[in-house]
Amino acid sequence: MWWGLLGGYVIPVIRFGLRWCHRTPRRPTVMLRCIGSIEWGLSSLRDSLGLVAWSVWGLSLVVAVMSGRLPTGAVIAPLCGCLLAIGISLESRRHARKLRTAAIEYVLQHAMAHPQSLHDRYFAGFAPWPVAWTAPECTLTLQTLDFRRGGRPRFRWWPVCRAAASTFFYASLVLHAARTAALRQALRTVVDRLMILWGARLADLAHLAIHVEGIEHLHHIDGIALVCSNHASTLDFVVTPLALAFAPLTDREPLHIRYLVAKDHFLENWWYYRALRIGMAVEAAGMIFTDRKGSPPQRYAALKHAAQQMVMAGVDVAIYPQGTRASVRRDAQGRLVEPGYYAIGSRARLARIGGHCKKGAARLALMAAAALAQSGEQRHVTVIPLAVEGAGGIFPKGALRIRSESVVTVRIGMPRVILPPPFVVEDDVVSLHRWIDQRLRDLTRIDQRLRGQFRCDVAAQHDETTWHAIEGTLRAWEADDPLPYLLLDLFYQLSPRAQRHRLGSLIATFRETGTREALLTQYEQLVAASAGSRRARV
Repeated sequence: MWWGLLGGYVIPVIRFGLRWCHRTPRRPTVMLRCIGSIEWGLSSLRDSLGLVAWSVWGLSLVVAVMSGRLPTGAVIAPLCGCLLAIGISLESRRHARKLRTAAIEYVLQHAMAHPQSLHDRYFAGFAPWPVAWTAPECTLTLQTLDFRRGGRPRFRWWPVCRAAASTFFYASLVLHAARTAALRQALRTVVDRLMILWGARLADLAHLAIHVEGIEHLHHIDGIALVCSNHASTLDFVVTPLALAFAPLTDREPLHIRYLVAKDHFLENWWYYRALRIGMAVEAAGMIFTDRKGSPPQRYAALKHAAQQMVMAGVDVAIYPQGTRASVRRDAQGRLVEPGYYAIGSRARLARIGGHCKKGAARLALMAAAALAQSGEQRHVTVIPLAVEGAGGIFPKGALRIRSESVVTVRIGMPRVILPPPFVVEDDVVSLHRWIDQRLRDLTRIDQRLRGQFRCDVAAQHDETTWHAIEGTLRAWEADDPLPYLLLDLFYQLSPRAQRHRLGSLIATFRETGTREALLTQYEQLVAASAGSRRARV
């Protein structure tokens, strides 16, 4: 036991002893990375819990001597061992802070470095021999965002574990930059680049390819940007800043993407804020918090405060008008398909037609534009519609495994400039809300996907004539009301068994009537059925 305990102090002792020798920094080799990774894992416990344990034991020895329970000679050797262990732990903590500072300076010097270059140098730095922080061997471009290895797509849990460890690593760098006076002035740039590296690192671990479409639409954007995206997976937070990092901007500096996050989830939750320190990192990164609870006036005031923070901080905000992630879906044969868009949220929200897209994004854009006008700044707000396709099927809601060797596609639509209004009018909110909803529908291609999926199910039971009749009904509704597609989306939220049971009734509704009353009746039945239906699992 004692030998195993003392073995945790071998590497820092050797590193401390070699400090007085002349050592030429080396490039990070595989051996140095392995030794450094072991030391990094040991130091996480040794320099925190171990430091407390040695301190408590040393104090107990002192108290025992002062109370006369132990003779002085009996505690000299143990007390010296405690002091030595405490000194080694403190020196190890100092070395870790030095490495974090070097890592942040490396990120500032090399804007689009490959995350593997950063990780190799940082973890090799925990080995006894010093590491040279040379230029990265590879940089990130739109052409190098393909991290696939050529294997077979399958769900794996190990990349999720490594992604969690990498998330804690980047969170620690953000906290270190916020607490270090020399780095605090460049904190906004540090956060921007760490978010890009974080996204590339997680895509690399999961062996994903990130395809970006429509990046040319961002060529001439100016002012503050509000990115409105669909929400199907936790990966949406990862790929959004990574894709927007390559925007060919000519009229402004690079985008400073921050998220509108829930206050009760990150600030008021002790587990996330203190224990995991994720909330502390989110706060230090300059994310904008909003209160999801309370009465409508309180939520309105919270959104207005968020708009003022957005203007004062000069950051660009990414928001998800759906409010929550869409659930994974399966077709009638039980095959996993991409999550939908319309059928999202609680049963009470599903019962409200059009409740799939909240007005908060439109209201925030107009409030930010009004705040800019009141402050006298000659800037405006630009709303950027963005859709992430493939992430929901790769890492669905509630999943603990991720599907490797897959492709995530990010589509960027044509931005819309919001001129500063003197005050926010509800008619403007409704108009902008409809525009955002329509753009997200177009970019996600949800109507085409639902129609294609339903056509396959109809073809399995009926001839082509039946589908032509149903398609006519869908086409007639497509321009004015998304109710038929909302109905299909909710239908595919059911379990495969429930889908097979209700498919005939749904086909008859589209083929024979197609009226709004018939669709609403069918919709109410599906809402009631979805409450007790077993959700698809991965």
